[in-house]
Amino acid sequence: MKWIELSVVADSELIDPLVQIFDRYSKNGVVLENVGENIGYSKKATKVRTYLKSDTDYEIVFNQIDIGVRLLAHVGEVSELSKRVLNEKEWHESWKKHFSILEIGKTLAIVPSWLKSKKVNRKIVIELDPGMAFGTGHHPTTRMCLEMLETLVKPCHAVLDLGCGSGILSIASAKMGSEKVIGIDNDETAVKVAKENIEINGISKSVSILTGSIPNKDMSKYSNDIIVTNISSKIILDLSIEITEHLKPGGHLIVSGFLDINESEIINKFKELNLSVLSRLSTADWVALSLRN
Repeated sequence: MKWIELSVVADSELIDPLVQIFDRYSKNGVVLENVGENIGYSKKATKVRTYLKSDTDYEIVFNQIDIGVRLLAHVGEVSELSKRVLNEKEWHESWKKHFSILEIGKTLAIVPSWLKSKKVNRKIVIELDPGMAFGTGHHPTTRMCLEMLETLVKPCHAVLDLGCGSGILSIASAKMGSEKVIGIDNDETAVKVAKENIEINGISKSVSILTGSIPNKDMSKYSNDIIVTNISSKIILDLSIEITEHLKPGGHLIVSGFLDINESEIINKFKELNLSVLSRLSTADWVALSLRN
């Protein structure tokens, strides 16, 4: 099996729309890599990558993504869409070389499954194989969500991880003490990867992974003490009513995955739904908010 890697490098303000374009057409997840320290790139530059199987109509997907990239090039700095062919071994190594052991907050360490033999001096250790799913802990939005969860999760809490990707936030919630966690994603590859990571971490009794979005027949309204969602600003706004309806009175909502230029719109939308901001984290241009009703 050969894989086709598609990638672009862009300044941070274009990452949100680029992720939406890549995710819409590739259906195989998106990887974000900070390349700002590399020679030739600005400090805020990020590489956006996805992978396609060579036995699919990848040329059609390439052309669809390329159109979106060219349109965005009219409003900001973005490279041309690059294509690279990898064999199965190169594909695995390409993933692995970008991920290292990552310590977050006061208690948490994210350990790639191929580095699990290394000793980590942290109370909570998450073994993770991101596969073809978004969510490794290395992107600022994921780290900020994890830092917020660390301060909020209690054993009695029910947690909903909307757009769970690799399952990293679901796993963290369970290992932080939550006895009932639901992760949900409309991408079948992400659901498969998340379920595998749940098994790797031995927490299948407390975490369920579902396919789809909200509303969902397997979830009741007003049933979650915490909802965390690390997705695009557009999806957060589109689902704002449904998100609020799935949060218990007095519950906490953690939202991230968007840039500071979208922050006021999101705050105002949830203010209309009687949620107010309790805390805020930011890294570069990325923002995470904790809100409460």
